[in-house]
Amino acid sequence: MFHAQQSVGELLDWSLDYRPFLNGATALSSSWSVAPATGMTLSGATMTDGVATIFVSSDQQGQIFVVKNTMTTSDEVKVSEIEFYISG
Repeated sequence: MFHAQQSVGELLDWSLDYRPFLNGATALSSSWSVAPATGMTLSGATMTDGVATIFVSSDQQGQIFVVKNTMTTSDEVKVSEIEFYISG
């Protein structure tokens, strides 16, 4: 799992590049979720040429969130997780 840190109130974009893992498959869709479900905002999700991007913000100082991306390709489903620590 990848670990990231950002400050309270920051709105940052994060991307996951699946292109090296597609092995000739086509990226069809991407979906994002966060746990716990409250305290972090996910917005502006895009998926372009195998790169999934999301904007992340939170006002919960000291909180840890796990953001999950599920990428569906023409031959399988790939899941990646990013653990965020929100600092002051």
